[in-house]
Amino acid sequence: MMTGPNILTLGRIVAIPILVITLLTEFHGHRMVSFIIFVLAVLTDMLDGFWARLQNKKSSLGELLDPTADKLIITSALICLVELDQVPAWMAIIIIGREIAVT
Repeated sequence: MMTGPNILTLGRIVAIPILVITLLTEFHGHRMVSFIIFVLAVLTDMLDGFWARLQNKKSSLGELLDPTADKLIITSALICLVELDQVPAWMAIIIIGREIAVT
């Protein structure tokens, strides 16, 4: 069922390629744009869960999509940061491994 919270979660998934492009493409302000996209993703992650609980709109689709979106955005950002030599690969592997192992 497509609820408002699920639409926010899908928006996070749609934002992933945009985040990757802004991280890996150099243009004036690309780091700020990437930062804003990531912060918006974090805020929508907090908002969708709050909204679902507030309006009792929890759904099995949301329970699947939300952690998947979280893992995808964290993994994508970390891989980009490794590629840009901003994060050591070993650290990204540990964080991504933890993300996968938690659920």
